[in-house]
Amino acid sequence: MEGSVSMQDIRKELLTDKLYHFKDKKIVKIKDDWFNSVNNKIVSVETIKNKAKEWFLDSKLNSVMHTEKLKVDLTYGCTDYINNFISREKTYQVLDNEYSYYSLFGMKATSIDQLQPNSIVLISLPNYNFGNMRPDWEHFTKVCESKNIEIHIDAAWYTATKNYGIDLSHPSIKSIAFSVTKSGFEWNKFGIRLSKQKTIDPITVRNHNANWINQNAINCANYIFDNIHVDYAWTTHVNNYNRICDTLGLEKTNFIHVAKQGGKNVGISRILEYF
Repeated sequence: MEGSVSMQDIRKELLTDKLYHFKDKKIVKIKDDWFNSVNNKIVSVETIKNKAKEWFLDSKLNSVMHTEKLKVDLTYGCTDYINNFISREKTYQVLDNEYSYYSLFGMKATSIDQLQPNSIVLISLPNYNFGNMRPDWEHFTKVCESKNIEIHIDAAWYTATKNYGIDLSHPSIKSIAFSVTKSGFEWNKFGIRLSKQKTIDPITVRNHNANWINQNAINCANYIFDNIHVDYAWTTHVNNYNRICDTLGLEKTNFIHVAKQGGKNVGISRILEYF
């Protein structure tokens, strides 16, 4: 879809160092409609679990393989998923070029070959720096398998990417989490965790009792799923994204709200908002 945006709206001064979440007029309208209308559609926890898994995995631009037997838990975004490790696993490990939130609690990056055996690694894929998979992914998974290291994947950027593919059948991969936040719904903070095995942790305990799940959050998520497709950002704005990058001489990435300038990530969300 092409917006009626002039060249004056595509300006370098609108590029941002901070990578703001993608949003456009439709995203804003869904938010406004939700908050300004009465929505009496109440959904159950089990219904939204099934619907959410189907919604995330319905992507035609990305592929997540071997999810059939994975258990579904609701989360309050991928931050909830991350905090779960911070509170439960004091010795979790992270790699370099990772989400800065991981390091806020004193966890320093570890090189792949220095990873400790019989432990867990929290990793972001799609990766904001590399634009989906890490170039060292094959080596990383081999090391994890040989050292009995669990891999847990934070896929927060999933709804803003394309050309992403992950095979969850690898024995070291134990869970993956998705969120709606990067596609303009950070105000809802809805997400899911897909796991190969149940563990006793805050997310599992909360999901065990439906009364502990925020009803408003899942009703809103249901409304979002009914009104937008998981691939919306790219399928709607691919031409606009290309126009912005071509006009400003930016290197294109797999993320709808990110381009590169001189090898550095820059945000283009403030320009996309005009379309």
